[in-house]
Amino acid sequence: GIRDHAEDAREVLTAAGYESADVILGHSQGVQVALEFAAIFPDAVQAMVLLNGSHGQVFTTGFQPVFRIPFLGDATACLVDYLVRKPWLLSQARKNVLLPWLNLTIPIYTRVFGSKALMAMDEPFGPSYLLNFFNNYTGRMDVSDGANNNFRQFLMNFQELNAHSVYHLLEHIEVPILCVSGLLDVFTPAMMMFEMKRRLPNARHWCDPFSTHATLLERPERTLEEIDAFMDEFVPRYKRQSSDRWDRRSGSTPRASDANGDANGGANGGASGRPFPLEGEGVKKDN
Repeated sequence: GIRDHAEDAREVLTAAGYESADVILGHSQGVQVALEFAAIFPDAVQAMVLLNGSHGQVFTTGFQPVFRIPFLGDATACLVDYLVRKPWLLSQARKNVLLPWLNLTIPIYTRVFGSKALMAMDEPFGPSYLLNFFNNYTGRMDVSDGANNNFRQFLMNFQELNAHSVYHLLEHIEVPILCVSGLLDVFTPAMMMFEMKRRLPNARHWCDPFSTHATLLERPERTLEEIDAFMDEFVPRYKRQSSDRWDRRSGSTPRASDANGDANGGANGGASGRPFPLEGEGVKKDN
């Protein structure tokens, strides 16, 4: 389960000779693993960057990018459970629905919203880099009726993600965290990151309006800019008081670009000068 992954991560960290990680980066399922890690080993992480993920119970918001639709979460859970028990349907769904849909939509999306820099690079990137990425999720999976049907294991993994939740623990995870979401993500909708930002004491959130479930690949330049700003300017504002307690440093102030943005009347779309400011940016939190 997710807790097992978190405990394995701690074992790897210890075996490598480290007492704590300077930063943990988690994407998709890795978000839940990272949050679980921070909850049970609060002294073993100094900062986290969480991309396109959830705090748990993923079926409650899956395929609901704007708001929760009554009973859709239950319907999704029932569908996944049925597909896990009917391997032949998995093969038909992959062959006749999933792969044709990816091959049709992803190239168009890449031309409109993809990274020009990555499209201009050689393999494994290039014009088809996003299609290759999404195909790797399912394209090499065994959907036979035998024991090697790892597509069935893939779906069972979603059941595990749905059974897990750290929502009730978020307010106790005080490590500085950057949450990154994609507004067009239907697998782990941006609303989950908005919920996490509200409950996490020392977090900031950036929602990219033009990406789906792979914001780091779809908008790498913009995402890396936010990660750099988080590590260079946000994390140093906090200091650890104990194994699980963090406080804002005395005298810490918002970054200079925040002040300049305020002085200029929020030019260029926000206090930071970004066209899409980070949620809660420049707001001092009470200890």
